[in-house]
Amino acid sequence: MRRLVAVVIALLALVAAPQAALAERDDPWSVWAREVTQRSAYEVPLAVLASIPCMLVITPFWLGQLAYDRIAGDDE
Repeated sequence: MRRLVAVVIALLALVAAPQAALAERDDPWSVWAREVTQRSAYEVPLAVLASIPCMLVITPFWLGQLAYDRIAGDDE
């Protein structure tokens, strides 16, 4: 059951947020916070529950890209 849940979360992260994983300007967490807070009070808990697993999966990719850019000397 745990493996199935992990696979489903990974698939949702790949399908739902590939642009956030490759974000060049804004970090995905600030975009996520901005989009979650623009919802009504009733939608916020559902938005957090539905999107936080995806954000946790894409964060290492974003941090890896950020580290690579800093090592390579790509200043924006």
